[in-house]
Amino acid sequence: MTKITFWLRIASLLLCFLALIVAIVAAVFQKKWIGGPSGLTGFLLFATVAFLLVSAVFTLVPVLVERGSGGKKLPELDRALREDRAGFVGNGFCLILGAIVAVTQTISTLTAPACKDVNKDPHVKSSTGKEDDYKGALPGFCNTKRAETAFLWLTWITFLALGVLFLLEFKKSRKAGPRIPPFVHPGGASDGGAFQPLGDGEFDDDDDPHAHAQTYDQQQRYPGYDDAAGTQPYETPMMPGRYGGGGGGYSNPVSNIEARYGMQHAQPPPQQYGAYDPTPASGYNTTPNPFADALAQAQPLSSNAPPTAGYRPSYDYGAYSGGGGAPAQYEVPQRRY
Repeated sequence: MTKITFWLRIASLLLCFLALIVAIVAAVFQKKWIGGPSGLTGFLLFATVAFLLVSAVFTLVPVLVERGSGGKKLPELDRALREDRAGFVGNGFCLILGAIVAVTQTISTLTAPACKDVNKDPHVKSSTGKEDDYKGALPGFCNTKRAETAFLWLTWITFLALGVLFLLEFKKSRKAGPRIPPFVHPGGASDGGAFQPLGDGEFDDDDDPHAHAQTYDQQQRYPGYDDAAGTQPYETPMMPGRYGGGGGGYSNPVSNIEARYGMQHAQPPPQQYGAYDPTPASGYNTTPNPFADALAQAQPLSSNAPPTAGYRPSYDYGAYSGGGGAPAQYEVPQRRY
């Protein structure tokens, strides 16, 4: 708010207050002599009260917010009043209603019969008091009407000046383009709320809702795994080091079966000969098969003899081809259309 706008707001506030006082005086006079205020006086009371409220809001709210005594609600109201729509509505309301009231009061003052000749007043015969006393009080009432008219016009002039300043500011802002306003705390500058920096000890670990959350305990989640025994995850007591867990080394998972039937592990583990060898080790399948007799009895119709003890699989794929060592030729059937 500029200084010119501020002083115009103060002037409009003062003039509205004076217009309201004069309207109350006129209403009291009419209540005393003719039984009640007229319709025009009631309309004046409504208009002056409305002007006073609008002027007070547009004047006091920005001042209180700038001084930091606005609380939590006034900063929100101040941001709303700074909007262009609020300016158009407030200034338009005061200008239109002020012009109507000022013109109506001016016409009433100029055309009132009592202000020209007290004997022509229509309420001389119907007044509640003495006729002479009523006639003697009419000049004062006419002066009150003239004062009311002057205050209404002065108030409207201040509203007109405020409207012109608002339009100039609006035009300037439109030419400058949209402006991003600075950040303002929703709770106000003096509010010690969520937007204020945290002090020492205001946010401890004890206040953290996740501080007391249960940590992952693998032993409790999977009772079959015993970390205290030195085994790694995914190990079982029957097959330690199954997936390469450290500490246990290599162990034959079927050692108990081999010991029961007198079998010997055919291929040594990779750790014994140092590296991986895709070819079978020597001595592959050299031990006698304890199930050979049962296998021979289970295949009485088989013309092929069971594999000998020295059976070794052949990787010569040419042996299964056509005669002469050349690969067999296959005839591709032709598709007929």
